[in-house]
Amino acid sequence: MRWRRRAWRVLFASSDLPEVLGVADRIVVMREGEIAGELLHEQADERQALSLAMPKVSQAVA
Repeated sequence: MRWRRRAWRVLFASSDLPEVLGVADRIVVMREGEIAGELLHEQADERQALSLAMPKVSQAVA
């Protein structure tokens, strides 16, 4: 993408996790208005992102 070559930055806010995982190089997960964690694209998957966003739910499912 042209904007990546030029080192542009884009803030993309979405609750559509598959879409975010498809386009983001870095994902910052927020919970209750605070940063819960940061994932690099290479390391990120839905389970990790959801466990940061909803830790109690992910523990109950695990």
